[in-house]
Amino acid sequence: WRRGAAAKRRIGGASRETLGARDCDVVIVGAGPAGATAAFYLGEAGHRVVLLEKKEFPRPKPCGDAWCQPALAILEEMGVMDRLAQSALAVRRGGFVSPRGIRCINTEGETYGSVTGCKTFAIKREIADAIVAKRAAEVCELRENTKYVGARREAGVWHVDIEPGETLRCGVLILADGSTSYAAKQLGIVSDAPDSVCSHAYAAAGTHQFHEADGVMLFNTSMLPGYSALFRHADGDVYLGTYVLPGGRA
Repeated sequence: WRRGAAAKRRIGGASRETLGARDCDVVIVGAGPAGATAAFYLGEAGHRVVLLEKKEFPRPKPCGDAWCQPALAILEEMGVMDRLAQSALAVRRGGFVSPRGIRCINTEGETYGSVTGCKTFAIKREIADAIVAKRAAEVCELRENTKYVGARREAGVWHVDIEPGETLRCGVLILADGSTSYAAKQLGIVSDAPDSVCSHAYAAAGTHQFHEADGVMLFNTSMLPGYSALFRHADGDVYLGTYVLPGGRA
């Protein structure tokens, strides 16, 4: 589909003749990794894409900061790994602590991923998101500090209202504004309230004693299936995140 001429003429239910020269093929709400990646590949395929982000890059983003093999392969294909490498720490020493306190942590740095081929990098989202979004902006129109207001579909065409007082027309609308998506709720696609909680903090370089490993998962009986995680970053900071998930006593 990325190379098909038909895909370039039509996407969703609207042709370019229906949309008009000043309209776009796709509007994407949210320029995080999901939205920016979609924008990049659609733009590369020749589609006219507008990527909306309510904040300005770089911006803080609560996340585990761990980028695993499938994501790294996509970043490599997008051509951004060289830029990300300056702020990336390859996880070579890591493991987990079981609910009974049993430690399974590789501290040698040579065997991590040698059997499964697993590869993990620790990259702060504040840094990575900006680089990925700017790469997408090379093949699409990135609008920062732009708030999504609402959308409606008429005769196969999406009318997307944004602030300040503008309406975009497109054939396809992609909602990538996070797990608590305001856009999905506004359109009635998601009606359930969030059922998970994440808390996180950074320990600045020189203020912690987490040195024996690059990444460790901590499993506590009262939190299962939730967990906590520690990841060391290239600048020496350590990320600590705790994730409370449905199904556990917590």
